[in-house]
Amino acid sequence: MGNEQSGIAVVSRWALNDRTEYALQGDGDQAGGAALRVRAAAPRGPISFCCATSYFYLPHHGNKRERQMPGLAKFAREAVGRNDFPPILAGDFNAQNESTEIRYLKGLQSIDGSSAYFVDAWEFAGEGDGATWSHTNDFARGSLLPSRRIDYVFVGHPRMSDGAGLVEHCAVVCNERVDDVWPSDHFGVFAELRA
Repeated sequence: MGNEQSGIAVVSRWALNDRTEYALQGDGDQAGGAALRVRAAAPRGPISFCCATSYFYLPHHGNKRERQMPGLAKFAREAVGRNDFPPILAGDFNAQNESTEIRYLKGLQSIDGSSAYFVDAWEFAGEGDGATWSHTNDFARGSLLPSRRIDYVFVGHPRMSDGAGLVEHCAVVCNERVDDVWPSDHFGVFAELRA
């Protein structure tokens, strides 16, 4: 789903059910972004996975991205029951780790009297700076924006009974040329979670 310039998709080895779309809050005539939530029919029980992207990509668009986070967090969590696998929220947030919008998702900041809590997979189990927008990438270099981490995998609190959803490993991927071509303007984030 998305528009002619940007889109998102979810691919799984397991059947995907309960496909639901959500439009992130825009600004006037400009669309704000998109989120897609599915439930993967995993062998040990369903997993709710939400992929999102904010179309507000400039550093000074923080106030626009902030307005999107409470609705997005609610959308990512609303299909998950108390004893289910924790919700996964991943995507291109176009926001640095220290930003209000990312701090909100990590439970470190409230917005308009609401709060949320997701584990930042990179912060929990990654190594190094985790930059996913980098000047080493030919596609990103022309933007004249600083190298930084703007793509994330977030996971709800691990299930207390068995630790399901605990982040065991996280790495930046797709961060090298293949046959002298970059896969994307962003690097990917790979996370392994306890089943």
